[in-house]
Amino acid sequence: MSVTTPAGWYPDPERSEQLRWWDGQQWTSALQPQPARPSSTQPAFGSFAPPRTDPPTRKKWPWIAGAAVVFVALVGAIGAQGSSSDGTSASNATTSRVTTEASARVTPAPAISRPSTPAPTASSAPAITTEAPAPSAARVAPVVPVAPQPTRAVEPVTTQPAPAAPAMSAARSNAVQSARSYLEFSAFSRNSLIEQLEYEDYTTADATFAVDYVDPDWYEQAALSAESYLDFTSFSRQGLIDQLIYEGFSNDEAQFGVNSVGL
Repeated sequence: MSVTTPAGWYPDPERSEQLRWWDGQQWTSALQPQPARPSSTQPAFGSFAPPRTDPPTRKKWPWIAGAAVVFVALVGAIGAQGSSSDGTSASNATTSRVTTEASARVTPAPAISRPSTPAPTASSAPAITTEAPAPSAARVAPVVPVAPQPTRAVEPVTTQPAPAAPAMSAARSNAVQSARSYLEFSAFSRNSLIEQLEYEDYTTADATFAVDYVDPDWYEQAALSAESYLDFTSFSRQGLIDQLIYEGFSNDEAQFGVNSVGL
């Protein structure tokens, strides 16, 4: 590779079955497997449905004969009901005529008068008088004097200012800039980013300080890394989880990354 080659994933010169990250100047320690080639499948032939046959038509003459029988029975029932109603009205008229003649022959009995008893007046009723009890003397509770409570002066609370953070060394400042630069073009787990800074000859303490100082969202980094893997090759759900754990992500971060891509 030459210095004019742009940064990206390229076949590993040491092992051809995997890819290695070229940062534009030299090979890094970031690795990933070669993308797998999709296999083609041949669609299966369809089957033909058997032709549909119409059910045989039924004869309509039994239905016509049944309807005629029902119509004749209905006409007979209506005629019988009309004759019975005529007889009932005639008998009712005869009964009302006999009742009228009998009531005309009855002589009304003389009315019996009863002596009226005068109602008692209000003046004859005895008067009832009630006397209200005399009010009792109200009891007054003695007043107990309350002694005033002594007041206590409130002392002002003084807060000490927080100590200033120690100045960042030049090595750690450069490590922080390198960590941010790596996160701009690729996704890393916390461990893989520390290892990448150590590969750049930063000490473990400076690399750890830089990664913790930048403090990216590792769940978001896991989601970006899972999406990057699926851009190159295909993975099952468990296979992609194992790959993210191999890259240094925790199990929860790997589960989140796989869920974010829909597996």
